[in-house]
Order: sequence, then C-alpha cells, then structure tokens
Amino acid sequence: MGIFFTLKLTNDPQIMKKFILFLVLTHLGYGQTHFNQGKTASAFYSTDIPMKFITQKIIIPVKIEGKMYRFIVDTVVPNSISQKLYNELNPEIIDEIVMRDANNFKKKQKLALIIKLEIGTVLFENSPVLVN
Repeated sequence: MGIFFTLKLTNDPQIMKKFILFLVLTHLGYGQTHFNQGKTASAFYSTDIPMKFITQKIIIPVKIEGKMYRFIVDTVVPNSISQKLYNELNPEIIDEIVMRDANNFKKKQKLALIIKLEIGTVLFENSPVLVN
C-alpha cells in the first residue's frame, strides 16, 4: 500500500515562476535544447494529480495515447520511458543524444516524441522523452 497525496498543477504566475526556476536550476547540466519542445493544449490549466509513495518513490498516473501508465516523479532527469513502453507505443525518434551521469559515464539514448500525454486533466502535446 502507498500513501496518497495530491499534487496540484496550476497556471498561477508566481507559483509557476518558482517551479520553473527550480526546474531550470536542477537541469542546468543538460545543455540540451531538445527538451524545450512540447506544450500544453490549453494556456490556462489547473488539476489535481493523485500520487502514491511506494518504496520512497513518488508514483503518478500518466495517460499516453489514451492508455494509463504509472510513472515515477524524478525532478533530476528529463522525461523518459522504458524500451518496453517504447516498443508498445512506437513513437517517432527525433534524435539520438549522449547523456552523462554523475560519474561522467556516457550513454547514447534515443529521443522520442510522445504526441499526447495527460497528467490529471492537463494535456501535453509533442513531449520529448528519452528511451532507456
């Protein structure tokens, strides 16, 4: 069993500025512009996101192309999907990039494009994801 909480997405300018600053500061090391793609379908949005804590990980439901999946929330890395999910969804590959970990280990990864990704009631369009 997990602990349930709700995470609220909002378009409140003050909250979003702080959140975006946090994301920018945690992602400065990437140097990749590929992740600046995608957008929300609506300019104004607010939603509740149910989440669970399972073995010290935050799990949220995410709908991709109409099917529900469970994802781990990780603010340190870009959005990513497993090879198994990639094979199931068969999204378009838009690039291959080299990623480095904290130990400077390099790994070439596919960058795919998810056309429709929903978190709560917010629809994200053309979201780039790494394939692990």
